[in-house]
Formats: sequence, structure tokens, C-alpha cells
Amino acid sequence: MENLVIIGKKPLEKYCFTVLDISNKFGKVDVRARGTNMVKAINLAEIVRRKFGLKVNGIKIGTEKVERDGKEKNISFIEINLKR
Repeated sequence: MENLVIIGKKPLEKYCFTVLDISNKFGKVDVRARGTNMVKAINLAEIVRRKFGLKVNGIKIGTEKVERDGKEKNISFIEINLKR
């Protein structure tokens, strides 16, 4: 997906600029994070909502099965849909 931002280890400001750029091009953007990065995704959504006027269109939460070290683990995820 062209309008998907996956949250990782980069500073929050970099994701903020990316979300604003994508929302200007497409009118909407999805922010997705797993595990401990979910907090960063929520903070990002709040920043662009309050300071730049984007609206939260929907929030999806769930659990994914991921294989690590030969074991299957459940990892929580959040996907936040933002629009202009």
C-alpha cells in the first residue's frame, strides 16, 4: 500500500513528516505498529490530529502470530486510519 506508514525505531518527527506528506498526496494514510511501537503510533496520530487537523477515520486492533526463534508468539498491533 502506498499510503501505509509502519512505525519502527525512527524518531517520531520523521514519521510525522511522512504522514503529512502521504496525506497531502492521497488524502488519507494508515499508520500501523506492533508491540511496544503501538504507543508511538498513538502519539503520532494525536500530534497530527491536534496540530495539523487530520481526522481519525478508524482504528483497528488485533493480534498477529509471528515466528521468532523457532517459536510462535502472539504480538498485538494497531492500525490507525487518518484522513484530511
